[in-house]
Amino acid sequence: MAAVIHCIIDNKQAIKAYKRVLCLNPQHIRARYDLAGCYASIGDSKSALHEYEYLKEHAPEEASDLESVLAKFNIKI
Repeated sequence: MAAVIHCIIDNKQAIKAYKRVLCLNPQHIRARYDLAGCYASIGDSKSALHEYEYLKEHAPEEASDLESVLAKFNIKI
């Protein structure tokens, strides 16, 4: 949830930072989780769901946790 708080403060910078991390390591699970939270916090449900789908395939436990975060932003899985 810390990522969501960070995103509320500075959405664009946080998203850029997570994208840079993913350029270096596309499999970085925590960066994808946090990026999904950032997207959700700015209302970009399509991008949030894209990250969720990746996590669902590669890290099901994280995807399960992310579902509650996305639900807080009214994003339906």
